[in-house]
Amino acid sequence: MSSNRELPSAEYLDVRRAIDGLPATVERVEEILARISELPSIRDRFRDEYLVLGPDGPITWANHEQLTWSLGESIRQILRAQPTFRKDAGLWEAIERVASDHAAGKGRQPFVMLLGQYGGRARAPRLMRLLDDPEMVGHALYALRRLGVPDAKEKARALLSHNRAWIRREAKKYLKKVDAAA
Repeated sequence: MSSNRELPSAEYLDVRRAIDGLPATVERVEEILARISELPSIRDRFRDEYLVLGPDGPITWANHEQLTWSLGESIRQILRAQPTFRKDAGLWEAIERVASDHAAGKGRQPFVMLLGQYGGRARAPRLMRLLDDPEMVGHALYALRRLGVPDAKEKARALLSHNRAWIRREAKKYLKKVDAAA
């Protein structure tokens, strides 16, 4: 993978370091919620775009999407280390809001995946709706597979011919898991 990205600004790097450092510093769920509430401001401040050449072709990312993605990954690390945080209903509401916020773009990916990793079956209705979101369909199917939710078989079958190889692979994994459980 390569990109045509210019060097990021000092402000961007400061925000990125703060986000990446969260797993080592967060002690309360409220700190996570405070960071999530900063996403609209991040979106407004970091609009620059760059191109990433992936295995299935070029992908345009905006700096705010990368920062949102990094926050989602930091939250994943925090929830892995702090299982008690997973019980906070307000946190899951905030994660669902980000996962469904089209303005967050590709940065939503880890938030969608978190719904399947730690969110529990209560997140299945949101994930089912995300199957209709072209940017999140593969991540939503991954999350539904993690939860063992069998309700997306029809959509998964249709994704077996998706133009992105990783989404085709995820559809196969999903179908294998839910068919084996039936």
